Amino acid sequence: MEAKDLRKIKRKELLELMLAQAKRIEELENNLTKVTNELNSKKIKIKESGSIAEASLKLNLVFESATEAVNQYIDNVKDNCKKLESSIKKEALEEKNKLLNELQEKYKKKETLLEEKYKKKEEELNKDNKLKASVKKVNKDKAKTTKVKGKRS
Repeated sequence: MEAKDLRKIKRKELLELMLAQAKRIEELENNLTKVTNELNSKKIKIKESGSIAEASLKLNLVFESATEAVNQYIDNVKDNCKKLESSIKKEALEEKNKLLNELQEKYKKKETLLEEKYKKKEEELNKDNKLKASVKKVNKDKAKTTKVKGKRS
């Protein structure tokens, strides 16, 4: 607005304009402070990093450290896996041997039982054979005595 226009405005309107201008000035000052702070922090960051080359070198060191840590972790995991694998193999072998021993004991017991049964059956057969032989002998003797009696009569 120009000076002539300002003279025509009432006092109340002029105060309202001044109040609006004061608010606008306050907003601009706040924005200026905010932007100034951001600029200062960026300047500090730029000073810290120095240049893009220095920043990339710092990043490379970080990545190298991270890669080294990952490799070390992988090596540890592999070592732990090998240890675990060998302990599992050892346990499995022990379990296998234990089961084999148990099976051998069971089969020895069964073999002993079967041998005893076989001997009993064999003894029974021998008794039956002896009995059959004695029955045959008795029958022969009986037949002879019957023939001899038949010839006498």
